[in-house]
Amino acid sequence: MLLGSGAAWAQTDYLPLQAGNQWVYRSSAGAFTVQVGESQVLGELEHFPVRGFPSQPEVLLRKDDTGRILFWDANAQRDRTWLDTTATEGVESETGVDSCNKSSIITSNHAAYKGPVGEFETALAVRYTVEGCADAGIDSDVWLPNVGLLRRTWNTFAGPRAYDLVYARLGGRTVISEPELSFGISLDRSIYVADLMPPVDANRAVPLMLVRMTLRNTTKDNLTLNFPSGQVYDLVIRDAGGKQVYQWSADKSFAAVLHSHTVKGESNWAVSLPLGVESKAVSAPWPDGKYTVEAWLTVDSGKLYGGTVAFEIMAVH
Repeated sequence: MLLGSGAAWAQTDYLPLQAGNQWVYRSSAGAFTVQVGESQVLGELEHFPVRGFPSQPEVLLRKDDTGRILFWDANAQRDRTWLDTTATEGVESETGVDSCNKSSIITSNHAAYKGPVGEFETALAVRYTVEGCADAGIDSDVWLPNVGLLRRTWNTFAGPRAYDLVYARLGGRTVISEPELSFGISLDRSIYVADLMPPVDANRAVPLMLVRMTLRNTTKDNLTLNFPSGQVYDLVIRDAGGKQVYQWSADKSFAAVLHSHTVKGESNWAVSLPLGVESKAVSAPWPDGKYTVEAWLTVDSGKLYGGTVAFEIMAVH
């Protein structure tokens, strides 16, 4: 899937255009994220807004039947060539990737690439000509079939500056990523958008929200977590004013036993949280409004692995 076809170059997809697709790039000078938005019809054809390229905050793109990438020229009210990925090697083609670049030249259809996300030998290498700009414009690109842009090099006053792909999410799933150590929180939004839905447990008076914590380690080394007790994680919910309305560990006790856990790949922890006050004396959902969940692993070195995510409770009438 990542390497694509080495034969039918005319049909190779070098820029998957699907709403929600995104790519993250990094260099020693910073980073940027490119994302595809919901499609819109222009000139009776479907175009996708692509946002995030530093020199083009938003551009409306589509691909023709041959695989060329076209952009919508609002002034001319027609499509023009953004990048001709089907051009013959060594032949100049019109381009619209940057206002300082007037043409592109494919230097190889089987270029080798080595970077944060891996090594490939089926990349498309492109160089650009610059007109009317000093120390500006794009110098070169490297594209991978079915993934997108791997590297973009800009001309700057300090010389060429390359940004490499470190993460790509295509079709709603992570397709490619550099080795990383990350912590994330996800919420079951089908439960927390509460029009006072029937609770998960019929005996409960308040709805529940499922929270999943994920620690991802794709580096070459194992990660060992040390815990000072039997507790592994904790969660706190705060209202819009920052007031704490719930803490998962408040009514729990844990064995005073040191233990450790090794993470290689991915580890997940899930817990259901009540969206309201529940006790023998009172049981009622929290008022409509905005809240945050803060979750972290209770390792002995503090909140090294944690994060916060917002959610909203609103009744549907």
